[in-house]
Amino acid sequence: MVRRAKAADEDAFRTHVTAAEEALTTEARIAARDALGLSTTPPPEEEYATGE
Repeated sequence: MVRRAKAADEDAFRTHVTAAEEALTTEARIAARDALGLSTTPPPEEEYATGE
């Protein structure tokens, strides 16, 4: 079951969302976008574009 579905409140939900976003690597983002037929070149101003 998805953790967000079990979140007791908005703060708990946001905690799970943040953890998921932090776990998603640049490589995983690019692979997902490629699988969806989307551009795999992130904009230079995006945080994940530089890996910082």
